Amino acid sequence: MAESEARTEPDFESFKENVKDKREPTSCLPDKLPMFTAREAEIQKVITFLKDEEKAVVFLHGGPGFGKTAIAIEVSHQLSEDHQIPVVFSQLTTATTVDEMVLRLCRDVGVYHEDDPKSSLILWLKNVNRKVIFVMDDIDNLLEEKTSFYKFIRLLRKNSNQHCHILTTSRTSCEIPELLTDEVQVDEMDDEACMELLKKQCPDQEDEFLRRLAKLCGKIPLAMCIAGSQVDDFENSDELLQHLQDQPMKTLECPESDQYVYRAINMSYEKCSSEEKETLSRLAVFEGIFSEDAVRVVIEKENLDTKRVLKKLVRRSLIKQPTKHRYSIHLLIKHFLKYQQESENETAERVRAQMMRAEVLMVKYYLELGHDLTMKSYAKDGYKANREPLKQEAHNIQNVLKICCQQEDPKTSDISDCLAHSKVYTTSARFFSLFVRTIIPGSIVDEFLQLCANLAEERKQHAMKINFDCLLADQERSRSIGKSDECFSSKMEEIKGEFETHDKDLKEDKSLCAHYHYQYGRYLLRKSEHHNGEQRFKSLHKAREQLEKSLKLRKTLADTSVGKADMVFSLQHLGNTWKKIASSSEKLLQPTMDCEYAKKKTQEYYEEAMELSDKHLGEHELTSSCYKNFGDLFLTIGKHNLAEEKYTTAKRMRETLGLNASERHVFLLNNLGQCFTKSMRANEGIKILENARDMAEKLAESDEPNVCKTKVYTSLAIAYDLEGKHSDAVDYAHKALKFEKAINRNFLNKLQIIVSKNVGNN
Repeated sequence: MAESEARTEPDFESFKENVKDKREPTSCLPDKLPMFTAREAEIQKVITFLKDEEKAVVFLHGGPGFGKTAIAIEVSHQLSEDHQIPVVFSQLTTATTVDEMVLRLCRDVGVYHEDDPKSSLILWLKNVNRKVIFVMDDIDNLLEEKTSFYKFIRLLRKNSNQHCHILTTSRTSCEIPELLTDEVQVDEMDDEACMELLKKQCPDQEDEFLRRLAKLCGKIPLAMCIAGSQVDDFENSDELLQHLQDQPMKTLECPESDQYVYRAINMSYEKCSSEEKETLSRLAVFEGIFSEDAVRVVIEKENLDTKRVLKKLVRRSLIKQPTKHRYSIHLLIKHFLKYQQESENETAERVRAQMMRAEVLMVKYYLELGHDLTMKSYAKDGYKANREPLKQEAHNIQNVLKICCQQEDPKTSDISDCLAHSKVYTTSARFFSLFVRTIIPGSIVDEFLQLCANLAEERKQHAMKINFDCLLADQERSRSIGKSDECFSSKMEEIKGEFETHDKDLKEDKSLCAHYHYQYGRYLLRKSEHHNGEQRFKSLHKAREQLEKSLKLRKTLADTSVGKADMVFSLQHLGNTWKKIASSSEKLLQPTMDCEYAKKKTQEYYEEAMELSDKHLGEHELTSSCYKNFGDLFLTIGKHNLAEEKYTTAKRMRETLGLNASERHVFLLNNLGQCFTKSMRANEGIKILENARDMAEKLAESDEPNVCKTKVYTSLAIAYDLEGKHSDAVDYAHKALKFEKAINRNFLNKLQIIVSKNVGNN
């Protein structure tokens, strides 16, 4: 029966004579759920709110399948049994109007009604003299006409003399004006709760399998219950995991118990407007947490419209807002949206087009963001200020690099075209690859650089191709330290041939030529390590000539912050080259004057690099590298106080910038530890070196020896030997000698003496 507009409250006088049953209210509850587990934090929060006499309504809301009803049932039983509070639980999934809800409530409280069920219910409440809690489960349909619903809730509260308290469950968050309310958000289960739930269903399965199952189910209780019930259907349980990965929506169905993840999500999806559905489809291209600014670009709306539609989707629990201006979309909702576009009908075709468009816009947005943050990081003291937002978006930038690399036909791909027109590709690739490599895996960056090189080759962009090949060769050089550098040499000789072939076309591109000479100089520097005597001396001077060519060109391009950074790179490596020339001069017994001249040039280049970086870059990874190199020089020539000063500055700077968890930092700590040891402060050195060892071992991909660990083990062996702790010294010496080719001759002799002394003592 429709509610009369003229009557705001029922006429109770006509009912008073008919009221005969004034017994205390009793609980009306569904059975407890045998599989229910965990959720203790949410349960206690709800109970605390409901026991508060001032709280009229508590809203329990969350996404589809998240377990809101299960929590509400458990709360109801605890309130009724442990706290002796009558609880009336009403399942309102099918109720679409207040009148339908009233009929259900009357039935659940046991109220007899004739013509006016609302008045009968209100009269029943007026005769209740103690606290009673109504649990209204699944009120989403009622919230479609929330004005009527809110009005009736206020009526219940008023006519119960404040004895009536209400708990609702819904996917949509809400608040009722004029009433004191609170809310509890239901999220995915945590790892411990997932394991507890799945172990009840699958007691014979190993933990690793259950962890993978929980992850593929998005840690949603409904999905885990469905998947858990199917484990025994498969002879090989890994087959279930594969189905969950390939066809999650089809796999997460259980007709026997009438449970379907698709249906649960679709109930929320179908309540969305066409605008909300399109927005949601476009948001499915994101991974993890994404910004409001990224959403605005991807859904192609103005700021106010973006905020409005996001707010609606958050209220419907179809997306989450973990922090201000940042959002996320659940894994299974993403699967649902992708499943929507797999059909061959007009709707699916429209959704596919929307998602493809969104993906291109997302790639464009994050490539632009990566470029902008990179360039700003080279402003004075801009490194940390821009690395932090890069860290926040690292998963999205990593995802975009992967998407770029996954294009089946780059020639016809909109994504590849988007990449080819991006500034990351045309302008900032060198600096971008250095910057993001501190946050995302280098292997992904290298794959992206190879894609860019291939793209440049397809488009016959010779300068671009050589630029990307040089970057790839530089990474090959880093990987080959302590190993065979055959691949690195082959790559650089190939680049040299390409450069000479297109010399006429490329000579006007000063930036490219400077980069080529810089990389070729570093290649010759590496090659010199394989030579001895006079041949090594000549190779070092050839490397110096290439680096000087690079520096000369870079000085003409130093009107920008990245231009200054390029100069710093060239100056540093010229310093490195002169340091090797000085060392080579000593071994060849060159005149003292030549050796001192080389040392002087080394110091001049290091000083210029450090001053330039300090002045124009400030607190920056490159500046810390300048200090470290200068420290290395002073360590080599025995000026340990100056070495310690430079190393300490580099260490502080790297720690301030958040760069203290990398192999570069380990090498810095290793040299600082050596500095203390050589200053006869081995005990202080050991403390630094043990920290370096711990970090080196944690960073290592395996227990196999590598250059980083070997250097630290060598330094520790020498420091412990100096302290007279021979057992520790021998232990570290043996560890270092497992990778003998990574140890220079001087240190190798020291390690062999340490080991032989121990043999003699035995």
